[in-house]
Amino acid sequence: MALVYALFESQVAGRPVTIGAVEASAVDGYQREIDEHLGLVPQEIQAE
Repeated sequence: MALVYALFESQVAGRPVTIGAVEASAVDGYQREIDEHLGLVPQEIQAE
């Protein structure tokens, strides 16, 4: 699953992204939008 998300995250970030970075949530531009929509990200983090 992280391999697929690494492709998505790479597209959003505009640079290569490692599978490890996705697994560690170090890169989350793609996933963050989903998490915000689902209410999984605390409000103080969303504002950043």
